[in-house]
Amino acid sequence: MSVAIAEIAEGVLRCVSRENVVFFVVVDSDRPPAARGRPANGGIRIQEYPDEAAAIREAHSLAERMTHKQALYNTGFGGVKIVVCASPAGLDKRTLMDAIAQVLHTLQGSVYTGCDLNTDDQDMRYLAQQSPYVLAGIGSDIDPSEATASGVYGTILGAVGTDEIRHKRFLVHGIGKVGLAIAQRLTACGAGILSYDMVPERANHPGFYNVSDCSEWWRLPFDVLVLCSASNMVTPAIARQLPCQAVVGSANQPFDDTKAVAAILEERNILWIPDIVSSAGAVISDSIEHYAPDVFRHAEPAAIYAFISHLTCGKTQHLLEKYRRGTAMSEVLTSQIYREHVGSVCGLTFQLTQPFSVQPPQYAQEEYTHV
Repeated sequence: MSVAIAEIAEGVLRCVSRENVVFFVVVDSDRPPAARGRPANGGIRIQEYPDEAAAIREAHSLAERMTHKQALYNTGFGGVKIVVCASPAGLDKRTLMDAIAQVLHTLQGSVYTGCDLNTDDQDMRYLAQQSPYVLAGIGSDIDPSEATASGVYGTILGAVGTDEIRHKRFLVHGIGKVGLAIAQRLTACGAGILSYDMVPERANHPGFYNVSDCSEWWRLPFDVLVLCSASNMVTPAIARQLPCQAVVGSANQPFDDTKAVAAILEERNILWIPDIVSSAGAVISDSIEHYAPDVFRHAEPAAIYAFISHLTCGKTQHLLEKYRRGTAMSEVLTSQIYREHVGSVCGLTFQLTQPFSVQPPQYAQEEYTHV
């Protein structure tokens, strides 16, 4: 075997490829009832880390969040994260995917994977040729980015209300594939969009007002912050200055200190929807792909996206109902994550003939010319 594999702790594999690229496969061992006896599922992240200990810490944190996300929606998976300790620049991704495929084979179906930071559909298509343990909509018209965007969109509908979207101004932070898809859906509903991206030209789209040249974007006037960029974006200092009514998004671990930032937002009566609620679109799609493969292959993408929005909208409304009764959001989440699920995993509840619609009316949208 061209990959050296060593289990350095429970659920932690240290792997070294033939090219001496180090990566870790970290499976979360704390399984809620919904995840016990199920395979783990989580994406491949390529990133430079200060040292291997930092990579393992992040992988543990992300794997745990994946477990919670999977349990919240009863996807039929536990959580795992594969982190590659390397710069994506100049990395031979094909040889890396060959190495990851070998590790997946040794795990014999106990771990499935897909895209994450600095990996893309092309990488997954190649990996899927080497291993059957890939869930990324390969061979279908399903776009994992659109699936993720559908989850965030449903969460926004649940938090803001379908009739209120056109009266709100959203700052979408990060105009990649997911952020763009969310912003375009909101624009179609009549919302105002402030777009921000570290690469300013990405934020130039019809109907958007590009605010990427504003270094202190959190001081701008907006109603809802939609985080679709890097992790750890909102610090306690930023949280104290946010002008908005709500925070939602697709970014994993959007707060650099979750407890501190969450406490500040709650103290300021700013509604925040945890990322494990809003960013579940791709894992819901994975659940259909894995547990109902024939249905998945024949489904129209729009039907799956609507199903995802339906689930995240309903979950958001359910959580907020409990939250508004005075229960802390962390307690609401814990009770939902560790509850016993009754019935099938969510992927088996999707039906080709059952319509799901959470789409509000379409409104004409004029481009913002001022902030």
